[in-house]
Amino acid sequence: MSSLFFDCPHCKMILKKNATFCPICGSDKRTGWSENAQFELPTIEESYHPRVFREIFMKIVAAILVVAILAVYL
Repeated sequence: MSSLFFDCPHCKMILKKNATFCPICGSDKRTGWSENAQFELPTIEESYHPRVFREIFMKIVAAILVVAILAVYL
């Protein structure tokens, strides 16, 4: 995982390195990422993470580049 992100110790949500609390379970920096935080499963909108879409985008770009290179050399 990139050094720009870390997993919430309680619910495993991916958070930015400078996050002071987890919006999903309520753990925070002040309480030491408490295990007593209330945990709720995220909804579809809350589970959005740009890294997932970036990975999909990069795979599509790679596939297009491979097809373009093959078209040039064949």
